[in-house]
Amino acid sequence: MSINSKNRPGFTLVELLVVIAIIGILIGLLLPAVQAAREAARRMQCTNNLKQLALATMNYVDANRDTLPLGQDCYGATPGTGNTLGYGWRDFILPNMEQASAYQLFLTYYNAGTSAWSAGTDYKGIQINTYQCPSDGNARQIQDNYACASYHCSYGDYCVKAESWGWVNGSAGRTDYSRGALQPKTWTPLSAIVDGTSNTVIYSEGIVPVINTSPLKGGVAVNRTDVFASGTGHNTCELSGFNPQACINLRGEGNAFASGVSVAAKRGIRWDDCQPIYAAFTTICPPNAPSCHVSNDDYTAMIVSAQSNHSGGVNCAMVDGSVRFVSDTIDCGNLTAACKRSGKSNFGVWGAMGSRDGGESVSNL
Repeated sequence: MSINSKNRPGFTLVELLVVIAIIGILIGLLLPAVQAAREAARRMQCTNNLKQLALATMNYVDANRDTLPLGQDCYGATPGTGNTLGYGWRDFILPNMEQASAYQLFLTYYNAGTSAWSAGTDYKGIQINTYQCPSDGNARQIQDNYACASYHCSYGDYCVKAESWGWVNGSAGRTDYSRGALQPKTWTPLSAIVDGTSNTVIYSEGIVPVINTSPLKGGVAVNRTDVFASGTGHNTCELSGFNPQACINLRGEGNAFASGVSVAAKRGIRWDDCQPIYAAFTTICPPNAPSCHVSNDDYTAMIVSAQSNHSGGVNCAMVDGSVRFVSDTIDCGNLTAACKRSGKSNFGVWGAMGSRDGGESVSNL
């Protein structure tokens, strides 16, 4: 017996709308979960990248008489007496990152006295995935013929110069100093990490902007007398008028770009150039806080924060190769205090993690 299709009951318009609405609700509920799962995977890959960087650095230490790589090079036989070419830790650890061919290109330019910013695009345009956080989409772009990098070295709880060029001892305003594991133009012996390799951060993240298009995360400010009351170079870091809290208070007040602040707005743009603005961060202001410069002058002091697109904080590699997630709300101590060249950090747990020899106990971390 056949069934007459004309008499078969169908869906009413109301029923179809209800089904569509239910499907839409389910998609709305599932989509955040899918996005969260993807971000969790990206964060895990970021953690793995930082671990690889730290382990590659330890392999470098083993091959170089228990000495960490230069934060930024000095071109000359003796540290502290040569002119910089801008290369640094990202270049020096290439052999330990299974990047032998890139390292040979680096040696070609370095031995010829060619600066990092003048190297050919065959070198400065190399994309190295391990140097790029998967949550940092801008890091995978080529900008000004340079490949970019998301990961930066710690110069600790002492403000650094935007760029560290020139003769180290050539003038009073251009000497370099770091309380971190790595130092500009000075090799750090592993024995100098007296606070412990598991307590001292060496690498973290910094979001890459797009030149003249997307802002530096957290914002960047220059010529702020409420942050740097007076002084030039590093001297201002140790003055009572140094006020990192005033820098944090600028959050949300806008961002400066190439109009007068071209250096400040190019963080991470040059992967092979390890001058501090391109390859370093300080442990003064908390993660994802704004960054501040004394002035537009490239070689005056600045404080720059670790930054990431991970919710709530940043990944940090410690000298021993372990990786920790550091919250935006980490204790930063007295953010109206001046920097110190020795002793316990004024900037709480975050400052203690950045200093290699502050004398802080393990319990503080």
